[in-house]
Amino acid sequence: MKQVKREYVLDGLDCSNCAQKIENGVKGIKGVDGCAVNFAASTLTVSADGKEEQWVTNKVEKKVKSIDPHVTVRPKHKKKSADDGYRKRMINMLIRMAAAVILGAAAYLIHAGPILEFLLFFAAYLIIGGILSFERSKTSAADKCLMNIF
Repeated sequence: MKQVKREYVLDGLDCSNCAQKIENGVKGIKGVDGCAVNFAASTLTVSADGKEEQWVTNKVEKKVKSIDPHVTVRPKHKKKSADDGYRKRMINMLIRMAAAVILGAAAYLIHAGPILEFLLFFAAYLIIGGILSFERSKTSAADKCLMNIF
């Protein structure tokens, strides 16, 4: 059968370890003969035996989602969707971070007693902790281990 080479863009790929996992996972797909991930360019090159392009794309997307839910796969020739959710997640995170900083600063600057200071610091901690807990719920066990170390 004829070898067909396809290139994909991995939007949201921000971890070289995840890139390696994706490369190994895609190599394991039946019908895929070769695979290479370029972490710096966020691209995935797949060599498959004459399969229909949509079939390969579906298999690759499914495998990448199972490895790293944050990463979206699109053929290299297609434009990035304006509604990819990344911008919305970033704005949400920045708002939460700003709220936590304001609460932390208020707790530090306002000397209204230890109970109020504790409540303000605790609220800031919950806001920041909510961000981290939400992000941790979407990561692998190995990544969680690294997050706990640092």
